[in-house]
This record gives sequence, structure tokens and C-alpha cells, in this order.
Amino acid sequence: EILERCPGADVRRIRMGIDAPAVVSRQEARKTLGLDSEVVLASFGLITPEKRIPTALAALRQLRNAGVDATYVLVGSEVEHYDVRADAQAQGVLEAVRFAGRVSEEDFSRYAFAADICLNLRYPSAGETSATLLRLLSCGRAVLVTDQVHVSDFPDAVVARTSLDGEQDGLYCDVMDLIRSRARRLALEEASRAFALEQHSPTVMADDYAAVLAPAI
Repeated sequence: EILERCPGADVRRIRMGIDAPAVVSRQEARKTLGLDSEVVLASFGLITPEKRIPTALAALRQLRNAGVDATYVLVGSEVEHYDVRADAQAQGVLEAVRFAGRVSEEDFSRYAFAADICLNLRYPSAGETSATLLRLLSCGRAVLVTDQVHVSDFPDAVVARTSLDGEQDGLYCDVMDLIRSRARRLALEEASRAFALEQHSPTVMADDYAAVLAPAI
């Protein structure tokens, strides 16, 4: 967009660096957290409508109606302008939602490792890089993102995408496809961590800064 408005501008990309945690097995993480559902979905960060939490709760209802033993974990603080518990109650899934609240970095990673599918669905977005998304990828998770321009840098082999078309029905179908395809989830898990380690390590970020600053030194 910058080059369209300012042809010939010197535009450089500096990638965000994330420290990758040591790997914890899904079984170990679930045992520590007391999660024993067949399928664990999780969203991270402030619990707001902009994370498409209402849509995810509606999709959770459809999953459970289809016979899927699913728990949805919300890792982050609740906000005054959105009553997520009332929303979950209205959808009839309150008992299937765990509210973890704000957690330590260690527990953030532990919840990520416990999840089968992480939902990173912010819409609308200002186009910023999502540190939360990078942290989930560094944990080697299968992450479902809302398909927008700001996630175009992430290969299809690294993230799964869901469109805004169909809203809850579309999200339900995309989540169910991932649940049914264990091979695809495992492929995403392997590719996501490799991508984070290769493209978003602190060393990569430092190298990007050094390349930009070098001509001025």
C-alpha cells in the first residue's frame, strides 16, 4: 500500500521476534491444566467481540450438537463492554467454556500446548502483526485465522484460514474439517513451529534491524 501511494519509496520489513518455548506434550499440558475433553479449542488475549468470540461460541454449540466432545478455553481478561458469560449461556455452552483469565507466560504456552486448534480470528484488524499469533505458532499449534490481508505473509502450510462468509456456519465447517483431518493438524503443527523458528526468532529480528541501520552507521 505504501509503494502504491509512494512509488520508489525505500520500504524495509522488520520481522517481529518471539522466543520459542520448550515443547511440552499435549498430554502433559492437559494433565497439568485438568483438561480432558476430546477436542480443546482456545482463544488468547482480551475477550472481546473483535476476536469473533460470539461467532466461536455459536460454532461451539454446533460442534457439541454434532456430538463433538469439545471444550473452548478463553485465555485472557474479560472486558466490561462484552458479557461473554451471558453470551455462552445464551448459546447453551457455558459448561463447555473454561475462563482461564489473564495468565503467566508459562501458562500461556501450557494452554497453547494443550489445545488441538487455536482460534486467532480478530476482525476487523488495523493490519498489525499479531504477537499472540506468533507465540501460538512458536508453540507449534494448528491456528485458524480470519483470512485478511495482514495474514497474507503466512503460508497456507503454516496457518489454516476461515473467511467471513457464512459467519458461524463457515467457522463451524472450517473447525470441523480440522477436527476430522488429524493429518492436516499435525502438518500445521510441524510447519508452524518451523516457520516461527526460521522467520520470527529474536536473532532474525536483530538481523533485520541491523540491515536497516547499517547504512547510517
